Amino acid sequence: MCHAGVSVMSESADWQQRISIVLALPLNVYIGLAWEGSKGGVARTGFVVKQEHLALGSLHAAMLYAAMEATCLFALLPAMGKEDHAVTHDFHASVMRAIGLGETCEIEARVVKHGRSLAFVDAGATAAGNLVATARVTKSIV
Repeated sequence: MCHAGVSVMSESADWQQRISIVLALPLNVYIGLAWEGSKGGVARTGFVVKQEHLALGSLHAAMLYAAMEATCLFALLPAMGKEDHAVTHDFHASVMRAIGLGETCEIEARVVKHGRSLAFVDAGATAAGNLVATARVTKSIV
């Protein structure tokens, strides 16, 4: 996933700083999103559903979408050049079941294709071992 002549990030201070910046965004802090690691184009995150996350008794989907989008970025970061940035170009999600209070949502994102200007990343969210949502995120590399 490396481009010729491009310095690819490793789990260096720069890469760790970028993850820290994303995790420190107020929405991600509110969600309680925790990064569990990235390796080989795959990233994992998770959070526990709290009372303030609920809409009509289950996790508000927008919080799930935000967590999935961040996890997709974490999967892509190691393959990007130090000067590159990835912005969300397109986001498509399907939610298959509700996630309730106290459940842990675990998200895994995987880079499907990484080109010069676009990257495609798939994510899946599970709770109690059951798939609850999937997403395809297209990132523009700028």
